[in-house]
Amino acid sequence: MRVPASKLSETSEALVVDGVGFTYHDGSAPALKSVSFTQMRGEVIGVMGASGAGKSTLAKCLNRIIPEFEGGDFRGVVRIAGREIAEIQVHDLSLEIGMVFQDFESQLFSTTVAHEVAFAMEQAGVTRDEMRTRIAEALDAVGLCGFEERDPSSLSGGQKQRLAIASVLALRPRVIVLDEPTTDLDPEGRAEVFALLRRMREHGLSLIVIEHESTELRSCDRLILLAAGEVVAQGPPETMLAQLDLLERNGVHPPSLNRALALLGIDGNARNIDDAEAMVRGCFPNLPRVQHIADKPEQAVPAA
Repeated sequence: MRVPASKLSETSEALVVDGVGFTYHDGSAPALKSVSFTQMRGEVIGVMGASGAGKSTLAKCLNRIIPEFEGGDFRGVVRIAGREIAEIQVHDLSLEIGMVFQDFESQLFSTTVAHEVAFAMEQAGVTRDEMRTRIAEALDAVGLCGFEERDPSSLSGGQKQRLAIASVLALRPRVIVLDEPTTDLDPEGRAEVFALLRRMREHGLSLIVIEHESTELRSCDRLILLAAGEVVAQGPPETMLAQLDLLERNGVHPPSLNRALALLGIDGNARNIDDAEAMVRGCFPNLPRVQHIADKPEQAVPAA
């Protein structure tokens, strides 16, 4: 039976991770070492780090895949809305903490888009009328209205990822964890997914986004940097992404704009090209203005 919502307090804290550590049975060293952080309701946290830093292990600890399905030495406490997740069965916990896995295609197995979104709700005992409402809302949220009867295998990579996210959204969890959601996507697919994440953020959802590309995490409220299973730094993006030495030392590529600014001796975090230009002009006020292509007047085409 699902933990009644009344048993989960409506605190300002969505998720609390307290001293979480884990060593796999065949591991020679801990994959996580006493990781602690608190996520407030509606907060978007980005988790970054090099390959092997412990990012995916942390994600699996948040919904009890670790230690329930991947054994080892687990320590620490995770709380969702004030309750320890160790008290909640794994299948019930999925209704509180939704997970979109790195291999998102492995989550898709139904014959139509609508059936894909409905599947988890069927297992949770959602009524048919309520399912219809939630399917429509979830597909609208991810921009897949009109795709209800499409075969998921016929979708593009970005559309498949958005469908995986819709399947989680339909369950209406308190927290959604996305483990490197754009790893196998082309630039167009990446843009689709991060546009969706921005919309989810605007609607006040509590998100944890695990990414290896620091540039994609600029819109988060807070960033956490993992290295060798430990939190080595955390803070707002404007502070974290400006620390190029810290990021590079821990295997994370800094945003290209920030690297370019650093070559000019400017410390800071540029969210876009306009930000970068303003920062450059603030340091070099007499720099001639470079005319952008879009600013140039159209040239008359000579008559034949």
